[in-house]
Amino acid sequence: MSSEYFNSTSTLVSAGSRAIASHVNNVALAIETGLDKLPTEAQLKQGKITVGTDSGAADAYVVALPYTPASYADGLEVIFKASAANTGDATVNVNSLGVKSIKRQDGSALVAGDIAASKFTVLRYNSTTGMFEIQTNSAALSDATVRFPNLAAPVTASDVELNTLDGLTASTAELNVLDGVTASTAELNYCDGVTSAIQGQIDGKASLSGATFVGTINAPVVSVSSNLSVDTDGVSASATVRNTLSTYASDAVAIVADRAASTA
Repeated sequence: MSSEYFNSTSTLVSAGSRAIASHVNNVALAIETGLDKLPTEAQLKQGKITVGTDSGAADAYVVALPYTPASYADGLEVIFKASAANTGDATVNVNSLGVKSIKRQDGSALVAGDIAASKFTVLRYNSTTGMFEIQTNSAALSDATVRFPNLAAPVTASDVELNTLDGLTASTAELNVLDGVTASTAELNYCDGVTSAIQGQIDGKASLSGATFVGTINAPVVSVSSNLSVDTDGVSASATVRNTLSTYASDAVAIVADRAASTA
């Protein structure tokens, strides 16, 4: 039996031969060497095989894994608790294998805060690009440009804009009403400050043409600076209003008659 942990072909004893102490000891040492390559019991049980420690600085992380990888192999996982948050593009050097860039999974550059201080960051090496890719973590989720699985394009809303949804009580059905909405941001912002149902407010407004009123109507005082023309067709007024208008009309006729007589 031969494996990367133990090679028995070099330690076999021929049938009928007598094993000597040195031979037995060599077999034991070979087994011990093979077992040393395996993770410890605690590492296996606690899932810490690929969890390393960071001794670097912001944007330049230096990680030491519990074991030293032979090379940067495709899919190599590196987990570490960053000593400082990144401020932009960042690199990592794992067990002195060399400095490698860290990118988002879509290949774009990191933005400030993608790697959070004192939070675990998960990286995987992509041999095609020769770079590490940051996996989705709590820090990346707080950034508005992260890709969500059901969206075809990155979200561009800011944290502040997304946080306006905090406490939203609309149901899924109510939110799905937005499906297919073509209104622009400016048009949607016309609703800003609305505190009650819009339709009721619109229905409560009188039409500019042909409106019908019922009950008592309070109108402002009208100041007329030129001729006033009143079309009485279809006008319904109380007896008091009609009498007042009749008095005004009679007075106006009398004044005109007096002036006509004085000029005759």
